[in-house]
Formats: sequence, C-alpha cells, structure tokens
Amino acid sequence: MHLKHISDSSSLVRAYLPVSDDQGQLLGDLDLERQVKEFCDRYRDLSAVNEPDPVIREAKELVTRYTLRVNFVDNSLRGTITKYRIREGMLFNIMKELITQKDIKWMAWFKRNFNQREFRSVSDYMKLARMKNIIRYAVFGKERLIQLERQLSDEQKEQEDPIGAFLEENGIDFNPEQETDDRELRIEADIAINMRKLHKVEITEIPRELVEALVRNGRDLEKSHIEELKRAQQVPDKDVVEYMKTIIDKNGKPEPIMTPARKAEGFKKTAERFLKAVDNAFEDQEYVLQFDRGAYDLLKQKVLDLERLIQAN
Repeated sequence: MHLKHISDSSSLVRAYLPVSDDQGQLLGDLDLERQVKEFCDRYRDLSAVNEPDPVIREAKELVTRYTLRVNFVDNSLRGTITKYRIREGMLFNIMKELITQKDIKWMAWFKRNFNQREFRSVSDYMKLARMKNIIRYAVFGKERLIQLERQLSDEQKEQEDPIGAFLEENGIDFNPEQETDDRELRIEADIAINMRKLHKVEITEIPRELVEALVRNGRDLEKSHIEELKRAQQVPDKDVVEYMKTIIDKNGKPEPIMTPARKAEGFKKTAERFLKAVDNAFEDQEYVLQFDRGAYDLLKQKVLDLERLIQAN
C-alpha cells in the first residue's frame, strides 16, 4: 500500500509499517514465510500447471506447517494481549473504587473521561481483573477466560485461585496450535452453564447433546423450562428426555405438562371466569334473552355430575 493513502494518520502509519516490514519475524520462522511466499508467487498463474498432483502435495505440506505456526503465534499473542488487558482492568478497578467513594456515578464519569464505546470491553477486563490470580492464566486468552468466569459461582470466584480450581476439576480444551473460535467458546460456556442448571435441581437424565442442540438453536434453559422438566419427573407417563426434545423442537415453547394440581388450578380459573360471566348476565337482561337454553341444560347436567363425583370421593 502506498503511504499516501494513510499519511494523514500517524498512528495508522505506525501500525502499518511493522505489518508491511515483517518477513516472518513475528511468525518466528523466516524460512517458512519465505517458502510460502515463493510458492504463492510461483503459482499465481495456474494455467501453466500441467501436473497438478505434485503442486497439491507441496501446498498441503506447506499449509499444514504454516497453519500450525500461525495458530500458535496468534494464540500466544492473544495471551500476551490478555495479560495487558487484565492489567488495564486492574487500573480501571482502582479508579472505579475511588470514584464511587466520592459518590460519583462510575458510568457517567467513564463516559466523560474515556470513549464510551469502550465501556463494555473495559467492563470485561475489570470483571476478569477482580478474580484472584487471574493473570496466571492470561495465556488462555480473554474470550476463553470470560467464558470460564461465567461458569463460576459467586462462591467459587471468592477462592484464592478460582481458575486454577476450575481447571483441576474440569480441565480445559485448549491447543495453542489450533485456531481459536470465539463463537465456539461462547457456545461451550453456555452448554456448561445450562448443564449446571439441570444438575443443580437434580435433573441428571438429560444428555449433553440435547443441551447443546438447544444452545446452538440460540436458546437457554429458562426457569419455566426447568419447572416443566421437574414436573415431567413427577408424572409417571412423562419422559424427561422426550420433554426436553419438545423444548428444542418447539423453539423453547412446548406445551405445559398438565399435572393433577395444574388441572385443578386450571379448573378453578375457568370456574372463576364462568362466575364472572354469570354476574354479567344478572346485570344484562338482553344477554339472558340471547342465552342458548341447550347450552345451559348441558352445563347444569355437568355440574350435577361433578357434584356426584366429588361426593363419591
């Protein structure tokens, strides 16, 4: 790129030059960078390739080595930047404590003194920085640490080494030679959080793959879902796993399970609405004249049948 395109921004020029001048120094392998560059230049025009198989084999070998190296450097840099971000969060936490001691609203003060568009990101750094010894684990990257933090209870966060304790119990799926997928990290955290919701109320029948299906559909287990799943455990002819499948199939809006108690409550509400309609009839003679006598006789018979059933029990 010609510098005339960015010459008006000195900070952009300073950012561009290290990128432009890099010959593989950041990669840590000048020879590999040279090989990849020469290969791409050599086969820029593929019309001259008569035997594609040797070219494919060479490209495959190069891309395998190159990808591993790039992923490693990318994750390593993420770790270093995360360490800086945690330090940044520490600074902001100190400022927030002092600002609030002066009875000044933190968000308002931040927006007056910093770029308000950065508030959400800064809040993430501050949240991480509040956890003890978090900086030991900066190598895992900001996004992964944020998702780990989401999975910890308030009690766990108060431990001397909360991330270390979590890793001892659960381990961590992190290979620095693999590309980090931030979206996948969020999904994995959401799955773990929803699994914990189920286990907390002793719903252990539901397999992880069903929870994953729900999360990948953009849903979470809500309080109402948990309540219905608990009811499914209590109703003999209901299967908890099958009901979980209906939650997924109906995009989080399945039919409620009609337990005897819920049916009784539904009947009570229906009766209350009917009594209100009767009161309205007393006040509106025209309504009475239009009333269907057949419907009234049927209703009267049903009430008598219900009374006999109640007396029999």
